[in-house]
Amino acid sequence: MGTLKSTQAKVTLADVARYASVSLATASLALRNNPKIPHQTRQKIWRATERLGYSTNRRARVRSIDTFQPKAKATNLGFVLVDVPAADRIYTHTFHAAAMEANREGQHLFCYPWRGKEDEFDLSLLESSECGGFLLMGAIREAHYRLLKRLARPIMIVGDHRVEETVNEVASNDFEGGRGAVRYLAKLGHKRIAFASENLSFLHRQRWLLGYTEEMKERRLPIADGWIQTREQSTPHLEVVKPLFQLAERPTAILLTSQGEGHDLIEHCRTLGLRVPQDVSVFFWGTRREDVVRHPMTCLESPNEELGRIAIERLRELTGNPEDTPLTTLLNFNLHDGGSCAAPQG
Repeated sequence: MGTLKSTQAKVTLADVARYASVSLATASLALRNNPKIPHQTRQKIWRATERLGYSTNRRARVRSIDTFQPKAKATNLGFVLVDVPAADRIYTHTFHAAAMEANREGQHLFCYPWRGKEDEFDLSLLESSECGGFLLMGAIREAHYRLLKRLARPIMIVGDHRVEETVNEVASNDFEGGRGAVRYLAKLGHKRIAFASENLSFLHRQRWLLGYTEEMKERRLPIADGWIQTREQSTPHLEVVKPLFQLAERPTAILLTSQGEGHDLIEHCRTLGLRVPQDVSVFFWGTRREDVVRHPMTCLESPNEELGRIAIERLRELTGNPEDTPLTTLLNFNLHDGGSCAAPQG
């Protein structure tokens, strides 16, 4: 069944908005993958563009307002995972959500692990894959991105990276997540809030720390000596958190950068005769795994699945308009109240 309008007719954004029963402003924001527009609404608007035959090519809109010629949709897409375990839950959740979104439009998503050095990856495998574009995720550096660019196909980066040039990307709003955790604890009445990370080499953890320090500063909450405990490479959790309990002025709340850190911290508190959350509130950022829960915890959970869905939506757009202006989309974290935070006692 063809489009509702002839491909010779000019289809406008107003046509899309009317067809999807939304306002013109909502349609415009949805086609830019603005996270303020609900996912289901965005999907409805995207389906309207495909049904009517409307393109989101921004350069075309400069020449002829909101008009286009429809382009063929890529059948295969690739998910390139750089130098990280493919079985890690952070990546499997994102890949599964991306694959489901691709399948919804009759597309297939194939995973290609990229282990080792940048120049050890065989591009011929991807070149022969007939993928119309690629998601790129993991420990991404400039060399990885430049090598993949040789295939001259659209690339959508998922998560943090070390690429200097402007790219199409979707990631968590880590800086705002860092600030949000402090706001949450401050509303409970905490003024002595510490930060600990057993491995600060990850960019998202560095942004969490920056958000923490900025929000503490804005609220005029002191950060005493020793309240920030970090290491630059993987370190046993207790080695990092124990110094917090040896301070003359012990913090009443501790922010952590993984669920595992939180588990070990809670168990250490028990050995000291401290109760969570009555004596110490424990809060972490990152991926919450129900299968390894030893202690329920409050956290700001990374939007791993939404990252995958939106990345495919954007990559789908780029395969039709590869010269479209690079776009950055930042997603907010999801608060999960696991009961490990409460108002400070005394």
